[in-house]
Amino acid sequence: MATTSKPYDKALPFTRINSPSENLAPTRLSGDGHTRGTRREGDFLEQALIDKIVRKLILLTPSWTTTRGTTERDVEQEIQGKLVRSFQTWTDAPPFQWHRWYDWNFHLEPDPGYDWLRGLANETTGSGELPVITKGDVKGRNQHVVFGSVMECEWDTGSFAPDTMQRPGPMFDADWAWPMANQRVWLVGRSIYDGGHETSHGLCRSELHPCKAVASARWEAFNFKENNGGQAGGRVFTPAIQFMFFSSRFGGFVDYPDLRPADGQPYQFIVDLPEAPAGSTGRMAVGGTPDTAMNTVVLRSNQLLINFDRPRFANTRGGRAPNVDPIVELLPEDPAHPRLRQAKVTIPLSALTGDSYGVLISLGWRDVSGEQAARVKKCTVKLKNLFKAGIDHDTFSEEWRLKAGVNGRWFQWEFNGVRNNTNHSLERDEKNRPTALVIHLHEDDALQLAAHGAELDLVDDVYMGSNADRTISVSNADVNVELGRHDRPLPHNTTRRPVDWKTQIDVRPPATGSPGSYPVQRAIARRIFSLMWTTFNDQNDPLGLIDGISTAPRREQPHNPLKIGPEVGRGERSFSITGYETWEEGTSAELLERPHFADAEATRSRWIDYRIDYTVKVENQ
Repeated sequence: MATTSKPYDKALPFTRINSPSENLAPTRLSGDGHTRGTRREGDFLEQALIDKIVRKLILLTPSWTTTRGTTERDVEQEIQGKLVRSFQTWTDAPPFQWHRWYDWNFHLEPDPGYDWLRGLANETTGSGELPVITKGDVKGRNQHVVFGSVMECEWDTGSFAPDTMQRPGPMFDADWAWPMANQRVWLVGRSIYDGGHETSHGLCRSELHPCKAVASARWEAFNFKENNGGQAGGRVFTPAIQFMFFSSRFGGFVDYPDLRPADGQPYQFIVDLPEAPAGSTGRMAVGGTPDTAMNTVVLRSNQLLINFDRPRFANTRGGRAPNVDPIVELLPEDPAHPRLRQAKVTIPLSALTGDSYGVLISLGWRDVSGEQAARVKKCTVKLKNLFKAGIDHDTFSEEWRLKAGVNGRWFQWEFNGVRNNTNHSLERDEKNRPTALVIHLHEDDALQLAAHGAELDLVDDVYMGSNADRTISVSNADVNVELGRHDRPLPHNTTRRPVDWKTQIDVRPPATGSPGSYPVQRAIARRIFSLMWTTFNDQNDPLGLIDGISTAPRREQPHNPLKIGPEVGRGERSFSITGYETWEEGTSAELLERPHFADAEATRSRWIDYRIDYTVKVENQ
């Protein structure tokens, strides 16, 4: 049975209702990606010594294969839960058919009804310290960056960006309320196995990849025109919940035929609203009687205010989105808690007829008495400085790509010639736009900052090439070189054409026997090698990830997240957040980092990757 209601819970402020994916299967996915079509190094037919290296690239043909069913509608699933981490990945396979740009990775703990999508290879990890690494690259003490019963969902941010601004993604050019750690998130995507990182048991982790739609919500005040004398853009802000929905049929390595839900029914959500006013009072005179000169009726009601903002999502690839707003219905009040109200939000099918659709819905209350506005505070956040500490990512100076988010607003900077123990201004982003923010919040709400990034190496040089330069193409002659004993040659032709994902990379049915791949897949692997041979052992390095989570430094947890009520009247205050040495563990794509909760570890200079300095000023609006 699918969820049809939810308790009011400010920490979990919305839920998808009537989802066809909820409780769809009784057990978790098996993780048997190889049977479904992922490849192993042994599936490559070696013909020369160099093939000891080339064989590794057969894992990309395909990198991802479906977990169940036979049609695209079969594999389209939904998931929702709490985000543990949310960041743009530091590295990815750069051929164009695999990625237009780097993926955004959503690591979430699924709600119980969606946990079946988290395959058996998606093992639960703890937040505590792991055994000391004493072999190979001797790192010593370490812990997981991502922990819990987590599943990853990925979306190529270049796929839904217009060609003129493919990098780094539209959520950096406008406030999309793009999800951050600790927030609740809902996603739609293709249920796949990731074949690039098999476990020791030969199983593959499951993901949703690519995504097709995302929804999230944040508590943030809004200047409703009804509370500003009917004028839009007024100066009076009142508490609100902002519900974000975005969908695009462009996914990256595969696209979707359209935006419509797999079951053909509208997406529907229940969204918690800010606490309603105690009651607005109005008096109205009614006609007199022979005994009474005037009767008075006292009216008490709360008016729900709604603002739909779709233009901020116009910076996307494809045609113009339909001019259709969601449907918002105020649900009946709970007599036991009359001020804790909810609304049902429906994304109508008529909105999902173009290439993309996005909306930020602000929901709040008419503030007749001014009691709501009195509890809203004006928060000014200024990102000031990046201090690069002493971790060596490269032999000489380094190239950094840093991203930071503040309550869903994201920025990116690129720095060249980065050396240890140097400072770099964050007051303007890479496009020379000021990064200072003014955010209005209810006094009980918080400011949260996040940061992550990459030290750029040769793999990024491939990404920075033209789309044509990194497109993989093969000819019949290329394929014929890879023939096995039982393969039939193709007609001779030396013209190379771009390869297609569904017919040449993810060939159905998967090859069986020996070798366990088709000649065209082996030809593709060899062409990828021709593109990427200079990047081997020179992948981008991850920078330390910063989020306001339980493993963050104890000394930083009081100010990230920062509850803003106690900050009123304290003037502009300075804060810092710190990223620690982080690395990819072997070939698993799992990130490990230095422990840094306790003060002794948090202040260990040789473990610090970088520090971000910023200021916050909170005042009455």
